[in-house]
Amino acid sequence: MRLALYLTFVFLTACSGAKTLPAPSDKGVSTGTAVKKTIGTAGGTLASGDGAMTLDFPAGALGSDTEIGIEPITNTAPLGRGTSYRLTPDGAKFSQPVKMTFKFTADDLKGSAKEALAVAYQGADGRWRRWKTNTRDDVQSTLTQETTHFTDVTRVLGWQLVPFEARVAPLQSLELALKYCEATDAVDPDPNADTLATLTSRCDTDPELPPLVQVNSWTVNGNKGGSLGDGTVQNRGIKATYTAPAVAPLNNPVAVSVDFNGANGSKNLAVCNVWVGAAGWEGTVSWQVNGTQTTMDAQSRTQITVSGNGQIKVKPGDHDVPAVESASATYSQTTDRHTEEHSVQGACTHNVVQDSTELVTGTFMTGASVFISPNGMGGTLLAIGVPSGMTSGEVTQTASDLVTGSGCQPVQPSSETKAVTGAAPSDSLIINVTVANPNRLEGSTTLHIPGTPPREYSVSYNLAK
Repeated sequence: MRLALYLTFVFLTACSGAKTLPAPSDKGVSTGTAVKKTIGTAGGTLASGDGAMTLDFPAGALGSDTEIGIEPITNTAPLGRGTSYRLTPDGAKFSQPVKMTFKFTADDLKGSAKEALAVAYQGADGRWRRWKTNTRDDVQSTLTQETTHFTDVTRVLGWQLVPFEARVAPLQSLELALKYCEATDAVDPDPNADTLATLTSRCDTDPELPPLVQVNSWTVNGNKGGSLGDGTVQNRGIKATYTAPAVAPLNNPVAVSVDFNGANGSKNLAVCNVWVGAAGWEGTVSWQVNGTQTTMDAQSRTQITVSGNGQIKVKPGDHDVPAVESASATYSQTTDRHTEEHSVQGACTHNVVQDSTELVTGTFMTGASVFISPNGMGGTLLAIGVPSGMTSGEVTQTASDLVTGSGCQPVQPSSETKAVTGAAPSDSLIINVTVANPNRLEGSTTLHIPGTPPREYSVSYNLAK
């Protein structure tokens, strides 16, 4: 009898785990500058600096002019996706619901699906709460949520296969796990919590608690358990082990999938794309660029000065070709022109001086490339395509005419500033590296690139295979 009571206690404890209050999460920390705007009783909109989130205030939501802010912060929510945002004034409440619209991309859904997307907020107690309903626009790829108060908010996934993409050498194994976040039915301890939201409970593969989902099968390229050519997968419930074949499959990468029923009975499919092949290159390449050129003739002088920096983060790509994981570059160009012209018109002598200063800048995150191959001389060729794009700025032009001579009328000086655009050069950096270890490239060098002006690149690289 005592044993039976003990077992009953253990069973009830395990089953009630879903009702345990979730642990608080750390507050996110700032990752950028807040965007701010004053919005009044008539309503208005404000977009985040990255353009991924927009606030829409209807008329009457605010009782007076209020400075609204959106600050990007780190994401600490369980299965949080992308950037979180701190909405200010923190704790502000509104008379009418305010719409928060989040954009999402295919990358945001890797290992999951759009049906798993939701919006969550972090309460003053540090616990995350998910709103129960939202509006998803699959054409515009947006998720809209209404709120009547401000705090930290983010997008979350209800479930995800981890990892959602990977690289495995032939005959090697990869561990996979299905992460699933349930909405707890525990009583919310916060009396001010949004009644349209619910606490988010455990989201991990806790072996001491019963599974939240029913796994139906694990497959590789649609074949239950896998195959000799594509690799095999061992089903261990919410966990599995994928073992790669001896040679890379014809259809590479392979799709390792788990078919499961959610806690609400919904049927779902999560996919991890696994590339089978030798380890690829990863690491960083960074640089600084400077250059100056001065040209002169009898009447004019022109000086062009450029500067900038950047970094490319490299990850293993398909077919053993390095892939760009992220890239960022800045470029600035200043052009100073000075001309002097002397002329005589009748009894008047004109000394015309014209000056202009043009400054254009730009920040670029596209157009980067990295190529690594043997150079045929016992070393390695490292080719880098620097990110580039359009620049913008302004030019200030001044002119004066010093007139001398009897009866000559003076000329008033002039000044004008206007917007201008330009383009950063699409430079390619070619480095021949002589190394003892062909699987590691580490060092620095200086490269001279011809152009107007000629540019000097100081390049550092740290790459390993």
